[in-house]
Amino acid sequence: KLQFLYLIATHPHTSPSTHSASMSRLAFAALAAAFAAADPVATKSCLALRGPGMADKVGLGIQWACGAGGVDCSPIAVGGPLYYPTDVFAHGDYVFNLYFQAHSGDVKSCGFGGAAYLTDCLEKQEHCQATANATEVQMMDNLVALCGPNGLGTRCDAILPGGASYSPATIRDHVNWALDASYHTYRCWNPIAACNFTGAEVVYP
Repeated sequence: KLQFLYLIATHPHTSPSTHSASMSRLAFAALAAAFAAADPVATKSCLALRGPGMADKVGLGIQWACGAGGVDCSPIAVGGPLYYPTDVFAHGDYVFNLYFQAHSGDVKSCGFGGAAYLTDCLEKQEHCQATANATEVQMMDNLVALCGPNGLGTRCDAILPGGASYSPATIRDHVNWALDASYHTYRCWNPIAACNFTGAEVVYP
């Protein structure tokens, strides 16, 4: 809690927005709940297969997973914190990987009628960062959700004074550090949800 309060004091000209911060907390809460039973040493992700004619197959896979498959798909439903982007493949990535991880990474649980494929998520050198047009309020919302007492509990000591990543002490640099730290913790559990909190984040190669 002290590290969070210090970060707020470090960027006094930017305060979290009530609406956006609330949505951010909802997204993080959904993420934390969805991954509560996930394998903490997961190294692979089950994603939706892109390509001509695949949208319908992915849609059917989502329909099965959200029904008979027992996946809680409320986060990607209309009004849910992970509804956007509304692309069927993005939703498929979320649902398929959640089902896959819930079944202990069993290869057989990543089929969905040929609509999914396995990938080694640890091999990808990707980073979650704030978008170029992210506002200061959106970035502060991310700090609140990541480093705050009700967030995912990301250890933000590194961006406090004396920390290895404190300088440069700008809100963008601090947020980028926190986003990336969280992304690399959760990306194997769900690469889409792990970098989708306020709509002002993007994964860079």
